[in-house]
Amino acid sequence: MSSSSPHSSHHGSPQGTHKSRSLQRRFITLFAITAGVLVSASIILSMMFARTFRSDISSRNLNLAQAIGHQVETTFDLLSIEMWHMSRSIATMDERDPSVLESMQTTLEYLPLLTNLHLLDLDGHIIRTVPDNPDLIDLDMSRQPFFDLNQGTGSIVFSDSFISLETGAPMITMTARTNRSIVAAFVDLDSLSDVVSTGNDPEQGFIALTDRKGIVIAHSDPSQPRMTINISNLSSVRAALLGESGSFEEKINTIKGLTSYFPIMEGTWAVIVFQPYTGAFGLVDRMQSLTIFALLGALAISMLLSLAVIRRLLSPIKEMIAQTRRVSEGEYNVSIQPRYREFEELAGSFDTMARAIESRETELKANEEQYRSLFRDNPLPVFIFEQGTMNILDVNEAAIEDYGHSYEEFMGMTVLEIRPAEEIDAARDRINLVTSGRDKIGVWRHRRKNGEAFYVDITSHGLEYRGKNATMAICKNVTSQVE
Repeated sequence: MSSSSPHSSHHGSPQGTHKSRSLQRRFITLFAITAGVLVSASIILSMMFARTFRSDISSRNLNLAQAIGHQVETTFDLLSIEMWHMSRSIATMDERDPSVLESMQTTLEYLPLLTNLHLLDLDGHIIRTVPDNPDLIDLDMSRQPFFDLNQGTGSIVFSDSFISLETGAPMITMTARTNRSIVAAFVDLDSLSDVVSTGNDPEQGFIALTDRKGIVIAHSDPSQPRMTINISNLSSVRAALLGESGSFEEKINTIKGLTSYFPIMEGTWAVIVFQPYTGAFGLVDRMQSLTIFALLGALAISMLLSLAVIRRLLSPIKEMIAQTRRVSEGEYNVSIQPRYREFEELAGSFDTMARAIESRETELKANEEQYRSLFRDNPLPVFIFEQGTMNILDVNEAAIEDYGHSYEEFMGMTVLEIRPAEEIDAARDRINLVTSGRDKIGVWRHRRKNGEAFYVDITSHGLEYRGKNATMAICKNVTSQVE
């Protein structure tokens, strides 16, 4: 018997459906990742460069405030010297002597920053006036704020801004007191505004000088000091009057901008330099925005091309980064030559920014040159020497002519070598006591190249010169007065 069982078999495997990956999707995904990385990196870089530019602009704004501050202090140093000598001269004369009036007239003609001079007795009554005004003789000025400031002889005292009882206009005074009288000099605030003005456009900001109360006494807009404006509510003014200097963003009269502040006159006055935000940082912000938008546009175009084209499109960005680095290092004669039309606007904006920064630096250098001209063109001999070593760093033409040494000879000398040998030790001790601010050194003997000794009245002022802590000494020949 045979048995058979049916056997049905099916050989094979089920067919699975294979889903092919979309090359376009992979490209888009890869591009999105690459674009995300590139955009993020570019934003970070643009923020870093923007921060660098902001810091550079802030530093240059502060340098301008410092240059103007030194210019004002140098101007008032010269005024103080002349006032001191005039008061000493008047102290030896009878107040009614015509020579007193001649001395006052000569001083007023020599110092255009002053409007008039009053000679008062110790009770505050006017004895003499220049220009001559008989109606003011015997007028009691003891109620004026400046009268009680100077209670000691031998020093020049500056008043805060006040309203003159004589003219009804705001002003400041310099007073010198002797044992017999008081000399009051009235400062022309319009002329003082000329000292701080750099020809800037009022719409692009302002430069202001305040007294210790925060009242504006000089301004790039000359009409402002006449309005007795008090800006002591500004953080920058308060900081400067506390002896601090720096730059930060601040809102003034609803306008946000960059403010740099610097204290002068031993912290009793403040220099304020303000730029609206659009003028200070607007170009940087636009550059940053253009950089980002240009990159996004380039990436959108490159999505339609191959990855190789994307790499080539990135080359202008690399060039821009290299050129931007050169600009940040102070090299402004640069230009981007884009390979692609899409980058022309970016390149143009970059070139515009580079030219604007170069123009700003040129303006700052011009201001520095103006300050240095006060040194070079000073009719009095001026020496700049390094603190500690006392090596002479610079001299003006008046020193070369008066002392007989050539400029090269001065550059190989110390300030002790222009002193008589017997006074060198005493001179070294006195120089070591010089402060970083203004210092009245007094009358000392100096020696010319030919050995001739003469007396000079020295006023010093600390400063940073060519990266060194230095002292500027202004020397006035007073031999005829001493002998």
